[in-house]
Amino acid sequence: MTDTPREHDAEAADAAPDTDHQAPNESAADDAHDSAHERVGDELKDAAQRIWLAGLGAMATAEDEGSKLFQRLVERGRTYRAQGRDAVHEAGARAEEAADDVRSRVEEATDDVRSRVEEAADELKHQLSDARGRVESLIDDAVQRALQRAGVPSRDEIATLVQRVEELTRKIEAFGRDQADR
Repeated sequence: MTDTPREHDAEAADAAPDTDHQAPNESAADDAHDSAHERVGDELKDAAQRIWLAGLGAMATAEDEGSKLFQRLVERGRTYRAQGRDAVHEAGARAEEAADDVRSRVEEATDDVRSRVEEAADELKHQLSDARGRVESLIDDAVQRALQRAGVPSRDEIATLVQRVEELTRKIEAFGRDQADR
């Protein structure tokens, strides 16, 4: 006795896995995937925040040190002014050199911080790209498992069935020609 399409569909539905109640191992695996996603995202956010704060800290330190040096130079200038004009001119020259030096150091520190922040940003972009790839892979795997649980055939299974149908069609046509020739 051959099954009708409706009987076959009913049997397939009875044989399909119960997707409403996941097996404990599948649920734990899904929870582990979700936890891994959250952990990667949190780690990336934390790393980006630390990099940003380090850059700000370096710039603030450079400014503070420059300001302190400038204040010391001002105090020395006041002392020299009291001692005489020649001393003031000499101190002024030193102050200018020191200020130029401080400006130069601040610029170097700023450039260094900028460079480090850019390097860290590039590394973070790379890490984000890698994490995105891992997340996409996890999502693809989860979708594939869901399709399998729902009984949806894979692309390879469909291709195999198409080949078998084509082969059977050729055999039926050959059989029909043989019958017509007799």
